[in-house]
Order: sequence, then structure tokens, then C-alpha cells
Amino acid sequence: MTMFRLWDPGIINALTNAAINRKVSVQVLVDDGNVKNSELDQAYRTMKERLKATSNSRAMECEDACHGDGQMHNKFLLVEDVKKTDAVPASSYVVVTGTSNMSFDTIGGTGGYNSAFTQAANQDLFLRYSQYFADLTRDEDDLNYYDSRPPATYGNVKAYFYPRDDGADPVLNTLREVTCSPLLPTHIRIQMWSMSRTGMADELAKLGREGCRIEIVANHMSRVNVGGDGATRAGVCPRLAGQPNVSIRGYNNERGVHDKNLMIDGYYMEKRTKAVWTGSQNYNYTSKNSNDENYVRILGDEEIHDQYADHMSRTMAKAPFAVSAPAECVRIEPKDLNPAEPE
Repeated sequence: MTMFRLWDPGIINALTNAAINRKVSVQVLVDDGNVKNSELDQAYRTMKERLKATSNSRAMECEDACHGDGQMHNKFLLVEDVKKTDAVPASSYVVVTGTSNMSFDTIGGTGGYNSAFTQAANQDLFLRYSQYFADLTRDEDDLNYYDSRPPATYGNVKAYFYPRDDGADPVLNTLREVTCSPLLPTHIRIQMWSMSRTGMADELAKLGREGCRIEIVANHMSRVNVGGDGATRAGVCPRLAGQPNVSIRGYNNERGVHDKNLMIDGYYMEKRTKAVWTGSQNYNYTSKNSNDENYVRILGDEEIHDQYADHMSRTMAKAPFAVSAPAECVRIEPKDLNPAEPE
């Protein structure tokens, strides 16, 4: 398991019980910020000490990320073999990746809107994630891990791993594969904790003008970005608010959206399909350039797409305000106005 924040005592006790009493090999990796809050991290520290007494389990942290120079922001679970119980069927090679930490009643835990994708019996995907986990635990800098171990497809799932610091934006490249016109209706949905990448915003605005229907529900969208030269420029929100066919709703509170999901229903890569992208990556610069992150694309699975689209529709309906013009972007900008890196 990798988890940005692991504070939930129920989960921690279950992991400890599996290792101590059932002799399961339990490997846990967290961000070093997980052990810098003495009021919240005691259960994790106790588990770490108890796992030291086993021969095949451990808990560890990477300082300032494992590959990047930001944070170890992953949230995924790998289970090689699941025994049948009344609650779950028997399965193997299980990969669970999503947007939620295990951090109590916070927006990143049970207090906000989150989602998770699970796939079993995909051994190749499981082995790729296992390799990534092993790479992380070596705690060796690689600011372009994305290219060191490039994205690959396993069945209908494509896996991406970050950081990527070569200037390219895989999500922007994805949007450039979308076709929009009144005769080729395409629906793009984005459900996101944080957005600040302006190239992505410009592409979405272009797709809206071409006829795509674009819906965004977010907790934070940048209003002003600061370039490497110190000059300010319009952030993501003013580039999108009020654009044709673009609808934005926001939260900007601690009970809002923590998802990191993109859904496309329409023409993508020159064919009509439904696709979902999800994982730990926000659409800000830090997630792409500095953090350890994982992201997956699920292509052509209508059931999965429709479940994510329904989740977004419900969170969008409950969002407390709309952002329909650039002047309203102040409502959704981050409280800490960290400058975005230049593109």
C-alpha cells in the first residue's frame, strides 16, 4: 500500500492484524508528512514498530517524495490474493487506485467527495504497479520517472506514473485527441480538487468553442498564475469561465470535491468511446512536475464511465455556487496562492 496520509486507526489495526496474526506480507509506504503530526500519527508509528518484529512486513516513509522533490502523493493498494468471505469474492492480482487518503473526516478522507477504481485478475497491471512500488521504496530521485518507465497498456487500462519534468503534459495531449463539432457530440467532464495548468485550460476552451460540452466541478481553480519571470497571467478559471459550452461549479471548502477524475463520452482518438482517467494526480503543476503520482485510463468500459459520470453529476448538483464569468473566479481560487511553475 502507498498512502499520502494514513491515520485511520481502523485501517492501521487491520494491516497490523494481517501481518502479526495472519502472517500476511504487509508493505506500507507513506509520505513523510504522515509522521509530522503527533496528534494524528501515533497509530501509524505503533504499527511501524510492531511490523519491525516480523520477517516479511514493514512500514516506511520517503522524505520529500521518493522520486520527485515534492510529495509522495500516491493512494493505491495491491493485494495478490483475496480469500472468499461473506463480504467479498475470492480474487487475485487486485489493484485499487483512487483519490482518497485514509485520514479520518477530512476532505481527503471520508469528509469529502472521493472515488476509487478496482481491477482484479489483471496480472500484468498488478506486476507493473508492484514494480512501481519497489521503485518508490528505493527512494532514489528521478524527476522524469514518467519517461524512465513510460506509460503502458494492460488490457483496457493504461497506467501512468509521475513526476514528469520535461515540459510535456499528458492530460493536455489527451485533450488534443478529442474531436468536437455539432455533428460529433462529445461530453467532457472534469471533477478535480485543484486545477492550475493553463495549457489544459486553453485546450478545453478551444474544444468548447468547437462544440464539445464541458462540465467542471472543482474545489480550487487558479485565478492568477505567476511565471518563472515573476510576471502574472490569467489562471485556469478566467480562461474557462464564460466560454461557450463550458459549465463550472465550485466548492472551495473542506467538505468539497477531492476527486481527480476526467471523463470523455464521445469522439476520442478518432472513434466514439467512453473513457475515464483517475488516480492521485491533480491538474496542477506540482502533481505533474514534482510529486510521486499514479494515474490510470480505463478505455471503452461503459459501466465504469457511467458510474464515474453519475458520481460527478451528484457532486455537481450539490456544489454551492456556479462560476459563469471571470469576475467570479475569486470564489474558487486557492486560499494559499502558490505560484504555478511556468509551462
